[in-house]
Amino acid sequence: MSVLIITHITFFNTKINKKYFRFLPEKRREKIYTYRKSEDRIRCYAAGLSGIAAASLLLDTSPENIDLISEEWKAPYAVSGNGEKIYLSISHSGSFVLCAADTLPCGADVEQIRNIPDLTDIAQRIFHKKEVIRLTASPDLYDSFFRLWTLKEAYLKYLGTGLSRKLSSFSLYQDNLRIQIDDPINTAASSVFFSSWAENDYRFGLAAHNNTPQQIRFTLDELEKYFEQR
Repeated sequence: MSVLIITHITFFNTKINKKYFRFLPEKRREKIYTYRKSEDRIRCYAAGLSGIAAASLLLDTSPENIDLISEEWKAPYAVSGNGEKIYLSISHSGSFVLCAADTLPCGADVEQIRNIPDLTDIAQRIFHKKEVIRLTASPDLYDSFFRLWTLKEAYLKYLGTGLSRKLSSFSLYQDNLRIQIDDPINTAASSVFFSSWAENDYRFGLAAHNNTPQQIRFTLDELEKYFEQR
């Protein structure tokens, strides 16, 4: 079982609502106010609410029954009042927050496609050599780069290593309709399903055992109202 929440944020005249701020754990509330820019604070706020909402939906329980746990250098996770653990993977970029919730490990990443000087040189430094060959042959270098980046980062989040493990230590490739992986370290990697999609100038990537998550889209206002409806 898995849930994927995609929240779109419009920053104009958007503020943190204290009515819903109380649902966030103390560490998250403190973290929000370490950011200097209001946009970063709002993204962190929306990310926390997304994690609680996703776990609530997955367990079919009220957000009041969900505790969002954040530990230093580890992915956040949620625990219900009954002690059920839900794995979370949360990412945000630009005006999007992406949150995956699952009963098994999962990884999610979103990146805004942007202009990066010397993109080919960067790809050669960070990606597997087989991926670089396929990337440089792509008719759309930027989209292909961010597609690969988000998928690989999602996989490292799924593993729980983050970028402490090199992106070049494994390779991804398209095999007919399925994205496949060659990972010499993780012999169970073939059981992971990958999905990637684009929206406007954003790329989204997901790595999980479930290839058909329940997908829910919110604006930030709708996400906040979910906490009232439950």
